[in-house]
Amino acid sequence: MRAIVRFAAIGVAAAALMAAVSMPAGAAGIKLVADGGFEKPKLKVPQESIVGGPNVFFGGKCIPGTAHGCWGVGFGTIDIVTKSVWKPKAGKQSIDLNSGAESASVAQSLFTTAGQEYRVTFWLAATPGAPDNVNLAAFWGNIDGHGETISTDRFDFDFNPSGHTSTSMGWTKETFVDTADPTSAEVRIYFQSTSDLGAGEDDFGPVIDAVSVKPI
Repeated sequence: MRAIVRFAAIGVAAAALMAAVSMPAGAAGIKLVADGGFEKPKLKVPQESIVGGPNVFFGGKCIPGTAHGCWGVGFGTIDIVTKSVWKPKAGKQSIDLNSGAESASVAQSLFTTAGQEYRVTFWLAATPGAPDNVNLAAFWGNIDGHGETISTDRFDFDFNPSGHTSTSMGWTKETFVDTADPTSAEVRIYFQSTSDLGAGEDDFGPVIDAVSVKPI
């Protein structure tokens, strides 16, 4: 299930994430969505936590100081989780956006064509054992040539974990469509856990895998 909110200004949490993955515009030559399956780094342990902050990146070779060609972790802590812990949608790894007491977010910057419409697709599940629905917000941010946000669209999703297990995650395909603003230099997509299941339930939240963005 999803809801859509369109707004020109972003909130504090989103602003922190945008600042953490800020980059120069105008670079070229990198395909849309690097490591959409979260297969990098290839773990030799069941899972690994990454604490977010300025210039915290994973999942590929970034253009230095940017989230082009990789993922940035804006705030909170994520877990990269292997198939030995739970079954990913594809490949061998997925990510959990609720590792610890604070919800987390990841973002990637894309070289897009101004005025072009795109479809974002990803697969959503929940941390096994979650006692209630988990919630996720996805954002599409239009960025100008100075690195400033022109506008941001928000898409809200939820997932019911009832009946699902680590071997039967119930992965659900989610999509949304948006357009690169005619005045934009690039687009930034990011995914943020908005789950708050109460005291003692901080480690339960949304899990995502197999992110892709394609022009329509």
